[in-house]
Amino acid sequence: MRTPAQRGFSLIEMIIVIVIVGIVFAIGASILAGGFANYSGSERISSAAWQARVALNRIDRELRMVRSPGDLTVGANALTFTTLRGTSYSYTLSGPLLEQSVNGGTPQVLARDIGQFSVQYWQNDGTTPATAATVRYVGVALTVTGTETQIDYQILMDMRDFPN
Repeated sequence: MRTPAQRGFSLIEMIIVIVIVGIVFAIGASILAGGFANYSGSERISSAAWQARVALNRIDRELRMVRSPGDLTVGANALTFTTLRGTSYSYTLSGPLLEQSVNGGTPQVLARDIGQFSVQYWQNDGTTPATAATVRYVGVALTVTGTETQIDYQILMDMRDFPN
C-alpha cells in the first residue's frame, strides 16, 4: 500500500506497461517487415522487367540487320542469326537467364528471371507461320516471372530487307 506522500509505480503497473509496449512493438515490427518484403519483391520484378525491355530492344536492333532469312536459326529457347556485317548473334534462355553470345564468344547475361523466350516466323500476310525461307515477320516474346507476378513482352519485326 502506498501512503499519499509516496510517489512511483508498483511492480504490477511496470510489468503491465512493459507487456503493452512489447505488444505494440511486435505489431509494428511485423507491419514493417511486410512492407520491406513487398518493397524488395517489387524492386526485383521491376529490375527484371527493365532488363527484359532492354534485352528485347537489343534483339530488335540487331535482328533488323539480318542478311537473309537463311541466316535465322530458331531452336527451343534459342535464336541465332548473322547480320549484314557478318557478326553472329546467339540468344539463349538458360534457366531463368537470357544470355547473348557474339561470334561464338562467352555468353553474357542480358536479363534475369525470364520464364519464357520464344521466337515465331510469319509469312507476308502476317498470320501464316513461315519457314526460315519464307519469313517476312519475326516475333520475339519474353516472360518475366516473379514470386507472384508475370509480365509478358513481345515485339514484332517486319524484315523489310528480305525479298518478298
